[in-house]
Amino acid sequence: MVNLPMKLCLIEDWGREILYLSPYLFLICAEAFSCLLNAAERRGETIGVQVCQGAPSIIHLLFADDSLLLFKIDHGSAEHLRNILSLYEDCSGQTINKDKSSIMFSRNTQVDTRRGLMDALEINSEARNEKYLGLPVYMGKSGSWTFAYLKDRV
Repeated sequence: MVNLPMKLCLIEDWGREILYLSPYLFLICAEAFSCLLNAAERRGETIGVQVCQGAPSIIHLLFADDSLLLFKIDHGSAEHLRNILSLYEDCSGQTINKDKSSIMFSRNTQVDTRRGLMDALEINSEARNEKYLGLPVYMGKSGSWTFAYLKDRV
């Protein structure tokens, strides 16, 4: 996940100057980011994931100021993704908070490959036991076990 702070426009609030991103400007920036990711997939620089054969690929999901990027990744596509993120930062004036960003790999990804890709993307955190909006980021084969805690909370 990539965490994008919503700051850009200067507003005076109770004598303080605060930088805020207009919701409309934020939507335009999010659309531009989406277009950059889709264009990279069309050019073959990145490959999205499919839920089954013949299904369209999914390369990203956007929710509020968070972006979930879904890739079949190797060192080449990691470099393209890093370039897209850098271009987005330069054009939007926003900075990606790499301390709040994390990456998740499939089980069959070797440890040295994981480390190399994390270094290439400058992301230090691997998402395994994290939660997003109260739900687990990683779900194994047993959905009933993964969501058992919800039954206990109700």
